[in-house]
Amino acid sequence: MSSATYSFLSQTVMLTGVHDFPDNNLKSLKNPTVFQIAKANNYRTFAIDLQGAMPNVIIRKQDLNYIDELKINWTEFSRETKTADIFAAKYLRDLLAHEKGLFVVLCKWGAHTPYEMRYPNDEAQYQHYLPKLRLTEAHSPSNRRKIVNSYKNAVRFNIDGFFAALFDDDPNFITQALISKAR
Repeated sequence: MSSATYSFLSQTVMLTGVHDFPDNNLKSLKNPTVFQIAKANNYRTFAIDLQGAMPNVIIRKQDLNYIDELKINWTEFSRETKTADIFAAKYLRDLLAHEKGLFVVLCKWGAHTPYEMRYPNDEAQYQHYLPKLRLTEAHSPSNRRKIVNSYKNAVRFNIDGFFAALFDDDPNFITQALISKAR
């Protein structure tokens, strides 16, 4: 769940637990991260950052010593940004189905602007909120309603699509994977 209005602060909170901003005492650089804690508890660690590149402002350089597998860009999963989260969910499903003792941090590509490029906006099944912005239309005050609807379509695709791919029509998958693969 997002704890701020942009990825850097949200991911800092998730990885370090620091939530006091501005972070004048640099606690986010001093606190152990979830990767360090997971490795100390003998988990195999995965970091998947679909928005990322290295060097990365979210994953600390020293954290690389605590990450067993790093996938740092959406291009490792898809040819298009709009389907990267879906293919990452399928990858995660396969991991959870076949391995135990995993700790995974997945930072999705998500529903960033331009929203009309974050879901298959030309397919009727993903056009839940209309009118929506077309790819050729400008993000301007006169298109506010269309922008909001494009945003809502993108969020719905990114949430529903991600969990549909992760669960693969089996709502008990996560529970079963966690219990049957428990350490």
